[in-house]
Amino acid sequence: MMIPIPDLKIRRVLAGGYMLFILALSLKPVFHDYPPVWTREMLHNLTHVPAYAIMALLVSVCWGHSGLLGENTLAGTFMICCAYGAGIEFLQGFVPGRSPSLLDVGLNTAGIIMALWVATRYKWYAFFTENHQKNI
Repeated sequence: MMIPIPDLKIRRVLAGGYMLFILALSLKPVFHDYPPVWTREMLHNLTHVPAYAIMALLVSVCWGHSGLLGENTLAGTFMICCAYGAGIEFLQGFVPGRSPSLLDVGLNTAGIIMALWVATRYKWYAFFTENHQKNI
């Protein structure tokens, strides 16, 4: 039985769209006059982990097996996603109401590492290769 896999172009559009969505949310100016509440701040910070985990999985299945990253799919995905997250944090220094945060970079990295562990453990990205499809 053959499970249909979205075309590589569709996967790349989805991944690129998701990355643009993360960029738009991250660079949106914040204007508020209410005092920060630790629970709201903590929940906001914890959203970095699943957001970057999803991004890492998308990047690994879109660019990892197309030759761009070659044999270094996991290392390449890690570097792309970490650089993207760090770049966004840098850019937040120029956005009103936002500031760069090493905590956010750390949470982004935690999400990326968790996703790549899942991808390796459960062979997530192997599902998107032609060889795997032939064995189903």
